[in-house]
Amino acid sequence: MIMGKVDAVSRVSVLKNEPEEGLRRFDRRFSDGGLLKGARSLRSISGPCIIRPLMERGFVAHIRTWMHDRLLVTYSTGDGVSLLRTSQFCGDGFERFVLVCMLASGRMAANQRGTDVEAGPGDALILLPGEPYTAHIEDGSDTLAFFVARGFFDSQGINTDLLNVASIQVNGAVSALAALSHWAMQDRDSEVSGHTGHIERAILEILAGVVTTSMESLDDSDAETIKSRGRVLELIDSCFADPDLSADSIARQVGMSRRNLYRLFEGKGPGITQMIRDRRLDHAQVLLRRMPETSIGAVAIDSGFSGSDQFSRAFKERHGQSASQYREAGGVDAPTEF
Repeated sequence: MIMGKVDAVSRVSVLKNEPEEGLRRFDRRFSDGGLLKGARSLRSISGPCIIRPLMERGFVAHIRTWMHDRLLVTYSTGDGVSLLRTSQFCGDGFERFVLVCMLASGRMAANQRGTDVEAGPGDALILLPGEPYTAHIEDGSDTLAFFVARGFFDSQGINTDLLNVASIQVNGAVSALAALSHWAMQDRDSEVSGHTGHIERAILEILAGVVTTSMESLDDSDAETIKSRGRVLELIDSCFADPDLSADSIARQVGMSRRNLYRLFEGKGPGITQMIRDRRLDHAQVLLRRMPETSIGAVAIDSGFSGSDQFSRAFKERHGQSASQYREAGGVDAPTEF
């Protein structure tokens, strides 16, 4: 079993910081249950991803949520949907979590890091909201989605940096988690708060076992590759504001050739140069939303771009509008035809 050492300064493990407000808004909307009718009802959801119906006409689905300190649970049933999480959701709070989906019935398929996975009844599907993914849930599926704070897994000695998208058989865990989740939702209805902490702990213990099982399938070479990718991603995350950061400088710092560096991410999604640019753009997005008085040039420099021209071209290419237009629109991307 590959666990990995977790840094003593763990990630945030409770839902009390500003970025988690996105989760709270989602929970407040559906804590009493919500009936969605028609494709337009999906567009009104402010959640972790873009949601589209598999069939536009006659769409009907039901969603209900429950949230406690380190956990958001979502139960959904009804017509099929496609889920698309892109880098535009940076800063919404969900990236601090691991997503574990379980199906009581139906099927679900997903793609992340260039890997395709499928899950059916009795299966668990693990996704990482910190990175883009796509997923499709077929009509009539009963799905439980658990957003678990990464800090919880870290506190259990599970290194979430080694996690990868996966689908595993969990069989009895699905029925146990379904029973606990529905109990939690009913418990809130009756305003009996004494049980909620116990329910959360029981759910988290089962989910920790599920995640540990998914990591047991990794062999040593898989683990080394994932660790190396993790070191590169950590460098990008900590040094993106340095305009000299590049594939060459990263290769030198991690002690490998440029060719081997590119091989680490071959077939796993964006390449090194794009990941650096995307991280800079993600940071710029946050600055544009939260610091309206900061000039576009200062946003560009603070985000690691060599100047405002380079930043403006990259930003417009990704968002379909200039940084100034994005800021004036309140941090909303230009409409896109799908």
